Amino acid sequence: MKNTNKPIKLNIIAMLILVITSLGIISLYPQIKEHGKDNHSSPYENYDILKRMNQTSYTLYKDILEKQSNKELSYDEAYVKSHKDLETYNDFKNNLNNQLEEWNGYFVRSLKNLDYLAYDNDISEGKTNTGNKLSELVNTMDNKELNDTYDFYMVVHYDENGEAEVTNVHGADEYTVRNRFSEFSFKRSFDNNLVEENEVRFNPIKNATFIYAIPKELKYEDNISELVNSSRDKISYSIVGEFILIVGCTIGIISLLMPYNLGKQVLGINNLLKIPFEINCFILIFGIHILGILSIETVTRTLDNKLLLYLIGSTMNSQLDKIIMINLILWVIIIYFIFENVMF
Repeated sequence: MKNTNKPIKLNIIAMLILVITSLGIISLYPQIKEHGKDNHSSPYENYDILKRMNQTSYTLYKDILEKQSNKELSYDEAYVKSHKDLETYNDFKNNLNNQLEEWNGYFVRSLKNLDYLAYDNDISEGKTNTGNKLSELVNTMDNKELNDTYDFYMVVHYDENGEAEVTNVHGADEYTVRNRFSEFSFKRSFDNNLVEENEVRFNPIKNATFIYAIPKELKYEDNISELVNSSRDKISYSIVGEFILIVGCTIGIISLLMPYNLGKQVLGINNLLKIPFEINCFILIFGIHILGILSIETVTRTLDNKLLLYLIGSTMNSQLDKIIMINLILWVIIIYFIFENVMF
């Protein structure tokens, strides 16, 4: 009777140790999240956000041209310098006007949190959507009030030849932002076949300055807020990988302290050891690969609050019990797998 009860008690103790150890590992997640935040790049270096800012320059510049000419202009009147008089030009013209109308809509959709100031020679006559003194950013970045208000800002100046110069970048790497801006092309925004067929030549933006700024306090839900929030939760895969490797090695070393005759009686390990050596080697290699990928993905998605979205498409990351259970099961399997292979 005593011999029968011994393996049962041993397995109960082993299972408790597995669960407690797994919960202990999960309790370390807040520390991993703090050390694993990916702070190498600013969200404001994002290609799509900068491209949209650049595109809005063309809608704001049309307003400047209308003030200068004292009359309303269509986008094709503002930007088409010359073209062939072909039937397909109407298609191109409609495409251009529709495209720039869409860009103008960014201010009420994808870039609602963006503050701007656009002006030509007279800064006092500039167009803006904020009461903050963005004009002071043209010559200095030392304005404490604006630095406290804005998480990001930059100044883009176009000279008389239409060449853009990006300066006074705050909240992102200026070299990166400048390079991104140099990649943008007004011409490539439209149907290239229609552009070439009609031999369209464009007027560039000239002698104008645009100041773009994103507040620290985001009032609206848009592409900017989505990007900033996701970047705050972004976790470095390498840090998570290092954590899992350290945990795995630690468990392996501790497992070596277990007497072999006692360890092989735990949770059916004795039966697993009867499997042929070649098959066990295959299980070991395959298991390390699968569990390595699965553990990094699971821990990372847990830390960036996207685990349930990743697994079942649910956005209810507040379901803490499900998240803990998924991680608990994962770590129980990993610890058991390591222990079994140490005994092997």
